[in-house]
This record gives sequence, C-alpha cells and structure tokens, in this order.
Amino acid sequence: MLFGLPGAGKSSLLGALAQAAESQPHLLDGRIADPSPNLADLRRSVYHHGSPEPGHQIVSYSFDYEPAGKSTPLGAVVLDCDGRAADALIRNPAPIAGALSQEMLNADALVLAVDASAPLERLDADFGEFDGFLRRMEHHRGERTEIGGLPVFLVLTKCDKIARPGATTADWLEQIEERKREIGRRFRKFLAGREAAHQPAAFGRIHLQLWATAVWRPSLAGAEANPADPYGVAELFRQCLDQAATFRDRRDNSAHRLVQMTLATVGGVLALLVAAASLVASDALHQPPSALQIQVESLRSMEAPTAVERLRGSPERLRPHLDQWRTIHDDTDFARLPSGLRVYAEDRLSELETYIPWLEKLEETPPPREAVTEEELRDLRAELAGPLAPPRADWDATDAGRLWTARAAEVKALLTAIDDLRTWYQRAYDDADALWTFTGHTAGGLDWTGWARDVEKRLDPSKKPPH
Repeated sequence: MLFGLPGAGKSSLLGALAQAAESQPHLLDGRIADPSPNLADLRRSVYHHGSPEPGHQIVSYSFDYEPAGKSTPLGAVVLDCDGRAADALIRNPAPIAGALSQEMLNADALVLAVDASAPLERLDADFGEFDGFLRRMEHHRGERTEIGGLPVFLVLTKCDKIARPGATTADWLEQIEERKREIGRRFRKFLAGREAAHQPAAFGRIHLQLWATAVWRPSLAGAEANPADPYGVAELFRQCLDQAATFRDRRDNSAHRLVQMTLATVGGVLALLVAAASLVASDALHQPPSALQIQVESLRSMEAPTAVERLRGSPERLRPHLDQWRTIHDDTDFARLPSGLRVYAEDRLSELETYIPWLEKLEETPPPREAVTEEELRDLRAELAGPLAPPRADWDATDAGRLWTARAAEVKALLTAIDDLRTWYQRAYDDADALWTFTGHTAGGLDWTGWARDVEKRLDPSKKPPH
C-alpha cells in the first residue's frame, strides 16, 4: 500500500514504476506483465500532465511481476490511498478502523511517502504524526497476533528538487545521501522516543527502511536531464515486491501453523517451539538489503551505460568517484553483496583506477609541438605506442582517448614534415652541387647562358621548402 500526506508524490511513484518497467528493466530485474489499464493512464498523467492524486479513498492497481530467472510470476495489487484520507487517518488518535485502515492492516508491505524537498520543520511535524500512527498500527496488529517484520518503506520522493544549481551527478547523489542521513536521523529520534516510552508489542512489529526516489532526474552539470528516467523507483518496487511476497508466505505459514497448534492435542508445546524456530529461520533467510547494497544499486542506476559518458571530465572531477568505489570495496559488507553488484562495483573501481592515471600521464606529457629535436619526437611516439597506449579498446572516444589520438596524430604529422623537409633540402643540395661541379658538361661544350639560367632558376625565391 502507498500511503502519505497530500502532495507527497506517492501516486507519481506508481506512474514512475510503469515508466521504469519500460526504460529500466535491468534495474527492476524483471518485467511487469498484464498491468491494469489505469496504471498506463497514471504513467501518461505523471509524465505529461504533472503529479495526480487518486480521486477515491483507495485506488487499486494490479499487475504480474515476473522476476528475472524465475518461471513463476508474482501477482501484485498496489493500493494507492487519497492523501486527504491518509491525513485524517494519521492525525486521528482513535483506534485504527474503517475500510482504509483494514486494507492497510491486511497489506503485505507499506510505503510511507514524504517529500524530500519539504522544510525539515514540516517533516518533524509529520514524523510526530507518523510516530503515533505507527504505534497504533503496531498495537492493533499485535492484538490480531500478526507476525512481526511487516516491511515498511519510508520513501523520500521528489529528490530531483533538492539538486542545487550547477550540481554535477556526483554532487546530487551526495545531496541525496545527506538528506537521507538527516531525515533518517530525525525519524530515528522519534522511533527511539517511542521505544523508550511504550512497551513493544509481542506481535505486529514493523521493519522500517529508508529509500530515496525521483520520478525524473534534474538538469545536472555535464549531464542532460532525462525527464523519462526515474531514480530509485525500480529498485524500490523490486525490494518492496520481494519483501511483500516473503512476508505473505510467512504470514500464511504462520496462520497454518497456528491452526495446527490449536487443533493439536499431543505435542503442542513441541509444535509451538518448531513454529517459533521456523519463524526465526525465515527471518534470518530473508534479510532486507543492506545500506551498502542500496547505495551500490543507486549508483548503478545513476551511472551512464558507456565509458565515454562515465569517464567524462578531469582527474579532479573523477577522483571523488574513485574514492567512493574504494570505500564501497573496503566496506565489511562488500563480500555479502549479491554477486552481480560485487562484479559491477569491482568493474567500476578497476575502470577508474586504470583510466585516471592514464589521463594524468597524458596531460603531463608535453605537446609534440614543444619538442626541440627529432629524437624527442621519436621518443614521444614510442611512449604513445607503448606505456601511454590506450589500456582499453572502448576508450578511444573518451577525453583521454581523444587527447591520445590528437597527440599521436601531431607527432606523426611533425615527423612526416621533418622527412619532407629533409628530402627537399637533399634534392636542392644535389641540384646545386650538380651546377657547381658542371656535372654532365664538358669544358669545351658548356652552354654558359643555359648554365646561368639554371642557376637563376635554382635561386628563385619562390622555390621555398615545404611546411
């Protein structure tokens, strides 16, 4: 269920999911099949007419999610609530009741949407209301003896609005992380106060996770804005659907075990212990993604698909990216990342560790035109063909690749010009020497008039050396 106050952008998240299913299937790690028509309508509304809000208290969107590598699709129903109804429910101190409340209590995952660009003071007030609402929700679920671990995602929406003027992609990602840290710190403060003031429920506990999204990406320095390219949305729904399915299986299994335990007359205590152990094992096997996994997935979703785009800029601009990937690689959780993410992170680290030194060495190499001797040019040609040669074939069009191509072409042109000039002077010398030594003439048969004409022709100022 998508839940949030008016203007939080929760409905736009669903439109962005439909968009991501088309433009970012690799981030969704699967495909959306047989979506309800209103999901396509919502997508068009979001990307062509703004950010809509549902017209009814609850709007249902259904589709099949087909995870990559799995033959069985996952049927999903996403409920989008009206912001005004959510506001009334959040701010109402009475026990949770009504259709909207029941749909929420029956949900397998809950998405709480908050506007990341909102003033922190307003977010603090909203968090205070969320705190009371979550406390009542846990209490009500506890009375129903619901299993713990309900996935609840606190989702920061509209992250495109926090990009500062002139910010690069790296700057924007850092701004998002700063906002996540600040909002996470403030919300954890409310949660800590709740834990200290209230006895935790025996059942019905929730598992809260923080996420950042943008329906489209802002205009950033060095990168073009892509209004049809969501940020963090595909990854959010992939995790949400996966954890919701896991929670549903656990809840169904728990209900089945509860019936068995109620009807059992022999071995009841043993059955209870087995059920409890199964729940613990289930929790252990279905751990939520780590902060490092979320960070790597976010970086992967932001990075350009080609080396030319990823490696654009000076070493000073690229070095923070290198430091970021080194920090990720050195993290204690790195070995526990999914293999695909580990390989991706290692590739990015290796790419930057190889490219940046190559670019720096090329920039430190004097331009060929500054060479004083032919030997210096030939040494530079040998360097360009050896230690300074492109490390990878697909780097020809990068900034360093273009610099290498320009330097190599200039060296070749200068050496060719030297050879042409040497050839011209050698021919001029040979012609002049032939005139000086009367080569091909006898003393008695010399045509002095013709010889003088040949000398004047050789001394003609218009006959200049090449280049």
